[in-house]
Amino acid sequence: MNRQDRQRQKLAELHQQWQDLSDRVEAIVQQLGVTTDAEQKLVLDKRRQALEAERDGLELQIQRLEEALGIIPEAPPASARHIGPLLAEIPQAAPGPIKARWALLVGVNHYVDPAFPALKYCVNDVLALEKTLKGLHYTVVTLHDKATEERLLPTRDNVEAELARLCQVAGPDDLLWVHFACHGKLVDGQPVLITCETRAPTLVRKALPLAEVERTMRGGKARRLALTLDACHTGVEIGRDLADPEFIRNAYELAEGFALIAASTAQQIAQEWDEKEHGVFTYYLLEGLSGQADQAGKGFVTVGDLATHTLDGLRRWNVEHGGLLQEPTARTDGMGDMILADHRENPPGVPLLSKRSNSVTANPFGDRGRINDPVRFFDRQRLVREIQQLLVSSCCVSLVGPSEIGKSSLLYYLYLTREQWLPHMLVEYFDLQRILDEEDFCETILARLGQPGHELRDLKRALEGSRVVLLLDEIEQLAEPQFHPRLHDLLRSLAQEPTLAMVVATQRPLVDVFPPSGKTSPFHNVFTTKKMDPFTPAEACAFLKHRLKDTGVIFTIDEMDDLIARSNSHPAYLQIAAYQLFNAKLL
Repeated sequence: MNRQDRQRQKLAELHQQWQDLSDRVEAIVQQLGVTTDAEQKLVLDKRRQALEAERDGLELQIQRLEEALGIIPEAPPASARHIGPLLAEIPQAAPGPIKARWALLVGVNHYVDPAFPALKYCVNDVLALEKTLKGLHYTVVTLHDKATEERLLPTRDNVEAELARLCQVAGPDDLLWVHFACHGKLVDGQPVLITCETRAPTLVRKALPLAEVERTMRGGKARRLALTLDACHTGVEIGRDLADPEFIRNAYELAEGFALIAASTAQQIAQEWDEKEHGVFTYYLLEGLSGQADQAGKGFVTVGDLATHTLDGLRRWNVEHGGLLQEPTARTDGMGDMILADHRENPPGVPLLSKRSNSVTANPFGDRGRINDPVRFFDRQRLVREIQQLLVSSCCVSLVGPSEIGKSSLLYYLYLTREQWLPHMLVEYFDLQRILDEEDFCETILARLGQPGHELRDLKRALEGSRVVLLLDEIEQLAEPQFHPRLHDLLRSLAQEPTLAMVVATQRPLVDVFPPSGKTSPFHNVFTTKKMDPFTPAEACAFLKHRLKDTGVIFTIDEMDDLIARSNSHPAYLQIAAYQLFNAKLL
């Protein structure tokens, strides 16, 4: 069998693997369409994302082999990832009472472009709203520019990704609420929302159109949708193109449809309130959700209640502050007046308490994203020791594992404990998702080393004269077009010196991330590969017991076995499932 025959055989195997993964993704999509349990949906959605990431890696391998064989690829079958149309075909039953509540909150105080002035209280707004909604049994995702995790920064990519994920997870009888506190602007007569990385010269292409947010929300399964906009500094136009407000005051429990409440019109400015350290609109929104908007004593707050309360509050505020006009605008379509805050089981001001005591019990499974406290970093000690030993010997390490497996947490643990295992050498951690381009990469590394400059020659000079370990998270960023291959060559060359060692974290093997060019030695061959896999069942069981210690809550053996089976021992999925079970045991 010659080389070309072997390549064709390999290509056939890859196509079969791709099809198998697609079948598994499609099966999960079908499960998402019929599952009503919110916790199970989160687990299934995480599993779907992991399979899609694996399939994406296969697609790259297939593309390279087809190019090598001179094959013109056929259009691939419809990807199971595009599940909007699939879910839309599922027949919808009559609406029932709300089963689960989901919220996406976005707050932006600071922008990379000085053309958009900094705001004061948008982050305060969403953090306060997050606390309120969690107390009302919402599952909340909050993006803001003070977040320490890259995926929780309020960029357009993150907003679109989290919104798409929640739209997939929320079921037909669920409620999805999306709230923005940020700059807004009219572009060609259409309202757009300005995320933190938006720049004025590319505003038309990069800002987030309000119509796109609404379109994505309507494309999901949830039939109860609420969108609130505190578009600080610049009003959001919801006038002529949107219907006048028409709130129906019956069928509260079965109400469904789309409701939008915005802080102001395009001719007005959404104000900030220094005394309260909130946007004026969000302040009255929070006040209304606390129960003050329920004037009829029903025990719950509806869209209509909230719109009326914020309108009345803003009118009073206008009078008290010199007549500055800011009047919320609203519209609804659908049937009924949706319940946004239900206080019938938990009256306003009464926190959820453990049945075992009179104190609030913190859920120990609340970690999301990178773990920043070394005390909470669990197990992985064998892998940690192996990496430490390699670094002490000035060897470079490639850490490979699927999304959310804990690579960022491990790298950050190495950084936080550096004084214990490598006290005489500089160890620095970098999240490369924050890096914009090659110049930014050089400038960031040099600044951490206490050196001036922003060019490759400056980086070369500084690294040649330093004893340093670089922990580079999300190094896939360096494979983007704005990073020249000479950067890869420089890092590879310097890594062969005893003064520099690196740990790089990727979802795919380095050889796939940085394919050999044939002109220079490949980037990957100076690295020792270490795989990061899910917990073993025994490790997962030990993790659950460790987190439950001193909480007074007990998971039975059957419950732990069920959590481990449903999550496949994946740390992130295991935490999500355990979080829900822990909360259920407190109620």
